[in-house]
Amino acid sequence: MKKIITISLLLFGHSNSCFAEFELGTEYLIDNNVYRTVDELSISDKAWLFKPNYQRYIYFGKSHIDFNYESEISKYNENDQLNYDDHNLNFKLLIDSSLRLNTIIEAGYIKEHEDPGAIDRIQYSLDSFNRYDRKDLRITTIYGRDDARGKITASYRTAEINYKNNDLDYLDNDNNQYLIKFNYVVKERLSFQLDALYSKADYVEREEVLLLDNEYHRIRFGLTWAFKEYFSTDFNIGYQSRQYDVEALNDTNGLSYDGNLDWNISQNSKFSILASRESVESSQENIGGFLRTSYSVRYENNLLERLKVHIEYGTSEDELVFSSSRRDEREAFQIGVNYTYTRSFSISSSYIREERSSNQYFANYSTDIFMINITFTTEEF
Repeated sequence: MKKIITISLLLFGHSNSCFAEFELGTEYLIDNNVYRTVDELSISDKAWLFKPNYQRYIYFGKSHIDFNYESEISKYNENDQLNYDDHNLNFKLLIDSSLRLNTIIEAGYIKEHEDPGAIDRIQYSLDSFNRYDRKDLRITTIYGRDDARGKITASYRTAEINYKNNDLDYLDNDNNQYLIKFNYVVKERLSFQLDALYSKADYVEREEVLLLDNEYHRIRFGLTWAFKEYFSTDFNIGYQSRQYDVEALNDTNGLSYDGNLDWNISQNSKFSILASRESVESSQENIGGFLRTSYSVRYENNLLERLKVHIEYGTSEDELVFSSSRRDEREAFQIGVNYTYTRSFSISSSYIREERSSNQYFANYSTDIFMINITFTTEEF
């Protein structure tokens, strides 16, 4: 890591050009179920969110450095224990070794909170949001010219995750992931890809909690196709398997897919469909993984030159199997509008409705969220 930083500092000093952008977003939020609990336990609150973000791109020849910092700081009106400060720091170095060989080195640090509705764990007496730190390092090598028919990508990623509160240290883990991918261009707008992924998660040991160590395998075949400027799709399908070291934990095996279909209806409107089926690790004690199947549709329209609206609907199903089977179905609807007054100033507003329906009563929740956001942006060359 010290060598990477040293090389980067030298390159900073000998860069040919650079571009920087600073963005400050201020958002006012009204949420009528902040903990995502059943109606009789729900608590509503209002909050101010401050979102300072900074990006810097430095170019030296065909190589470049990307630096990105994103943050979100909350201040709730009535429940101070909900306040959080999220930080996401990412550094990327692209080394253009030759016409055929490129290497990308990424390092990141995340300090973040979890949305209680995004996980399968039910926390009845939650005081504050779950918080965790994550450290990442990824090295990717790409072999093949940009205009070549075939291209091979190989990457290695290591991550360390540590939970900070709510007695969730049994979820602390180190994860190592290996990916290899082959792309083949049939013609200008049609290409195929084949990828294989392997990851190994090693969890910390804790008394009275089963160790969650597991291995994940996935192999998929996919295609990317575009019909002129009207339709485009990127779809992958294959097989996935998550196997736990402890036999008492439930393994997950089966179909894996993800993809999207985009339809540019006109110059000002776009319709998209997204689908995925993935293996997800549970956040509950002594529970293995489960399969999550998700579908969503989104419509965007530029009503005026500076005015944009979007409507989105999504649904997903979690197939959780343990001592007694549990099945969760999620629905989310969102409508939003964005007005760009100038390149440096914009205002947006949105309404979100979320629901989770389950055959276990205390897993049910619904919430309505209203947001208004003002964003200032400055650029520097």
